[in-house]
Amino acid sequence: MDYALYNGEVNLAFDAGTHRYFVGEERVWIPSVTGICGVVDKPSLIPWAARETADYWRAAIQPDCSYDGQTLETVYYASKKAHRQRKQEAASIGTQTHRALEEHFAGTDGSSRNNEQSWPIVRVSI
Repeated sequence: MDYALYNGEVNLAFDAGTHRYFVGEERVWIPSVTGICGVVDKPSLIPWAARETADYWRAAIQPDCSYDGQTLETVYYASKKAHRQRKQEAASIGTQTHRALEEHFAGTDGSSRNNEQSWPIVRVSI
């Protein structure tokens, strides 16, 4: 699928088979955000994951309450996965935003307009 951007000055092509975007007549490959972020060193993700774990504990364990061992064990294991859950939520919003932008540039503006998480991002992007 091809998109004419900036009053036709830029041609953006999407190859559904490889799920890649290309720009211009030379079809220069545009790396994805995920691909770019995968290359970047991520030392700040360790403190972020630790904060997600701590936040999970803070929400699950209330002060001045008593908890049995099974409950604490359940919270412990769930807290170890808290950062993955948050990452998946963010990835889902990214996928929905990507879909909404594709619909906008394709001129279909379909159901993604109704997504309360991705549509505000799309509105400021277009």
